[in-house]
Amino acid sequence: MRRLGLALVGALAFVVSCQKVFGDFEIDDSAFAGKGGASAGASANGGGGRETGGSGAVSGQNQSGSGAAAPRVCETDERQCFGATLQACNAAHDGWTNERDCEEKALCNKDVGCVDPSCAKNDFRCTGAVLQTCNDDRNGWSDVDTCISAAHCSVSGECTKSACTPGDLRCNGASIEECQADPAGWVKTKDCATSALCVPGSSECLETKCDVGDHLCSSKDLLVCNPGRTGFVKEKSCEVLCDKEHGQCDSCIAGDFSCVGSELHQCAEDGQDSPRLDTCARAELCDQAAGVCRICASGEHQCTDVGELQLCNEDGLGFTTTEDCTDPSLCNAADARCEPAGIAGAAP
Repeated sequence: MRRLGLALVGALAFVVSCQKVFGDFEIDDSAFAGKGGASAGASANGGGGRETGGSGAVSGQNQSGSGAAAPRVCETDERQCFGATLQACNAAHDGWTNERDCEEKALCNKDVGCVDPSCAKNDFRCTGAVLQTCNDDRNGWSDVDTCISAAHCSVSGECTKSACTPGDLRCNGASIEECQADPAGWVKTKDCATSALCVPGSSECLETKCDVGDHLCSSKDLLVCNPGRTGFVKEKSCEVLCDKEHGQCDSCIAGDFSCVGSELHQCAEDGQDSPRLDTCARAELCDQAAGVCRICASGEHQCTDVGELQLCNEDGLGFTTTEDCTDPSLCNAADARCEPAGIAGAAP
């Protein structure tokens, strides 16, 4: 206790001495408080890292909450894969939106979109005497077993004890096969367009309902021909327009005009954007129906430099002289008339 008291006395004497030399001063403890705040902020922001995928939420401001625009993280038409989800760059270029579920990570390709699977889970096929099953990524086949002969390989997923019965029919992937006497085993008789169009026990294939890459629209849903070509499945939901001809979602109808304030815009041929075509003198002069910037509005008058009173044409693209006031000072566009000479403000 005595040593502690001496230490306190010494510290007090030191402070008094400093005050005599430097004058009055205060200790700013904000620097010490800031260290705790900075640490907390780094933790909340994950050490400054940025997750580019996930639900595709759009970020309207930066993480600091200052209201400043978020940094540009992607470009128009750019895509990425987040697991099995194909994502597209959003309109603000500050994040990603989910575009399509490719079902498997290996089937997501940012350059071409979702790749059609080669097979379905738990599918089996026979390659000669080798029994194979669809792999976990659904983009190929893995060997399961090697049977005694091709006649002993069953697409039900096993090597049978006895050979197949001659004349029996089966589907082996997209192929129709007929059993021949052992050791010939199964022999292909016909290929169907896809495995989904092969009917077990039938010698004929089903007809295709659509072609690869075909699209349809159901309201605002864009549909695509399924991998089996047996019909259409939903590919994505469009926010504005569904375009089956180009297999995409459009933001506008190609060639259509629109007005944004005084700016006249026209939708591009691909329907993806509406670039500015012209800027009108006033917003009310932008005519999206005609796709023009009108010079004047219906009923509008003007006076020329030589004193002619003019009325806007019906098409709004020019003026027609209705009266010659002989002098600019006698022309009254606001009241659409020529003032008589000699009145206040008019020529004598």
